[in-house]
Amino acid sequence: MRMATSMAMTDPLQAFLHGRTRGREAWPMPLKATRYRVTIRAGLAAVEAVRSFRNDEAHSIEATLTFPVPVAAVVYALEARIGERRLTGVARPRGAARETYEAAIDDGRTAVLHEEVLKGIHILSVGHVPPGQTIDVTLRFVLPLACIGGLGSLRIPLTVGQVYGRSPLNEADDLLVEGGAGTAGLEVACTDGSVSLAGAALVDGKATVPLNAPIDLAVSGWAPRELVGRNAPGLPVGLLIEPAPAGTERLDVAVLVDRSGSMSQPVGRDGLTTKHGAVREALLHAARLLQPEDVVELWQFDDRVQAVGRSDGRQPWGLAQLARRLGQPRGGTAIGDALAGVLAGSKTRDILLVTDGQSHDLDVARIAAAGRRVSAVLVGSASLEAHVGHLAALTGGQLFVAADAEVEAAVATALTALRSAWQPPRLPAAPGEPIVLERAGMRLTLRLESSGTPPADADPAVAAMVAGLLLGTLADGTAVTVACAEGLVTHLTSLVLVDGAGERQDGVPAMRKVPLPEARRHHFEAPADCLQQPGRVSYFMAPSTSDQDSCASMDMDDLLSARVPAPDGSTLPWDTAPDRLAAGDLDSLDPATATRIRAIAADGRVIALAAELGLEPVVLVVGLFALVQRDGSRTARRIARRLLGKEPGIACWLLAGDLCRA
Repeated sequence: MRMATSMAMTDPLQAFLHGRTRGREAWPMPLKATRYRVTIRAGLAAVEAVRSFRNDEAHSIEATLTFPVPVAAVVYALEARIGERRLTGVARPRGAARETYEAAIDDGRTAVLHEEVLKGIHILSVGHVPPGQTIDVTLRFVLPLACIGGLGSLRIPLTVGQVYGRSPLNEADDLLVEGGAGTAGLEVACTDGSVSLAGAALVDGKATVPLNAPIDLAVSGWAPRELVGRNAPGLPVGLLIEPAPAGTERLDVAVLVDRSGSMSQPVGRDGLTTKHGAVREALLHAARLLQPEDVVELWQFDDRVQAVGRSDGRQPWGLAQLARRLGQPRGGTAIGDALAGVLAGSKTRDILLVTDGQSHDLDVARIAAAGRRVSAVLVGSASLEAHVGHLAALTGGQLFVAADAEVEAAVATALTALRSAWQPPRLPAAPGEPIVLERAGMRLTLRLESSGTPPADADPAVAAMVAGLLLGTLADGTAVTVACAEGLVTHLTSLVLVDGAGERQDGVPAMRKVPLPEARRHHFEAPADCLQQPGRVSYFMAPSTSDQDSCASMDMDDLLSARVPAPDGSTLPWDTAPDRLAAGDLDSLDPATATRIRAIAADGRVIALAAELGLEPVVLVVGLFALVQRDGSRTARRIARRLLGKEPGIACWLLAGDLCRA
């Protein structure tokens, strides 16, 4: 399924086309255009994203992009157009895919790698883009619509807001967000019902959308029907998506509401209602839906967690009274600590988290091991599904991502979904026996056959969706086999392709990390002590004592380049000019660092080892520091491989250790 060639190529990052300056270096942004095509059938959305990367520099580069993907999505295809050639990615175990990619880079070959580094966070790497060449990379993923307020809902995140806590990712892989919105082309085809786009009109199914806000689509008037796909063995698989029926169990839930400072941001086009106000109104509405036997506890959190009270449902307005007692937004966002506090202080069966936040300090495995079902409502256009969505999936909960106008409906739908008993997914006992799952207000019925021939129009997106839903029922070894056969990206597998026919490139490609645009805000005032200064970026963090969001700032250049300790404590620009460093050219370094490296190169041990390896002493010193920093920078690792080999000798390791201790 190729995107229509009539779709306009649009510029996603206008502000960066003239290049960024890091020290003495400047370069143009390699991402030139982004396009999306969405096809919706019977509650299933197949998304095609095309990104055009162009190298306007005089040497080979590697363009990398870390970006969000819906947690419910299954990534199942990777293609690249390089000149007149069209290449297709293959799924391999994650480590093997990375090795294939790195071997291609070492061999001077153009290659593309797509990885999932965290649930909901993916990395696209396009290595050895030759000077003057454009590479179009197509990614396909599929996911079911959510059902919020009776409508089908689809959100495609394009950026993220503030992320709290220390990231587990290294700098080369981590999310990078900075200013500059830009636009992307969007084309939507809906074969069942009608579709609308939040914030803009679709004209003949097309629109231009900003890259600093999610794509929010709503689908109405569609009728459920079974979709059929062909799996890797060539057998038919079926998928039926329909609104989940209302459950009959009583509610026994602790509702945990985010009251951090960012919840004071407005929602909606009028900007008159804050996120926190919208959540409070949603709880007032939900109070009308309670039954006498329901038990609802209300908790709130910022950087601390607090029990607001308990409603047993015998008082129709009990929850409403509790909602009016919610405190005004303040402080940081400590989601992990808040969930731990509710687990310790509440005996409810379920937890419903309502937040706009995103936190790396969320121990998903530890919370899931507590045995509670955790559902979540994410509020606002910049919310990130990654950890919260993974937690919901592990515990049998559901995730609802609410557009500005959907907060009330999302909270009501999430509470209604908790009236249904959760059954863990399992493989069918006999061929043809259906598997029933519930996801985001939808009931998904899967059908697997052991014989038969799929129809000619069997949809590969359907087969990918079914396989992705079943992976959680399989042991890791079997899951890897299935994911590779079906061509899926998971935490165990990646997609990789190598251009074996293209011209080889010399040297190590200079890394160019593509930032996501800064998430659009609705006139939100940051705390006075967090006002950004020119050339700096702020990260909100969760303090343990302050009632105000606090922030730490650092130079933008520090965020954009690999921070590698040099002999004098400064930084070596591994990503900026790798070939110059590898050749012993120190002109890109500050004079003090260059002088110190030359002094080390005059050491007798360095001279002797350099002669043995056939290297210039300065080149050997660069290689040794690259060896030391191999885990913090992929470019440093590549330089070390190039200069010292894939398995450096013991003499290199010993001398590198001495340099570190010096």
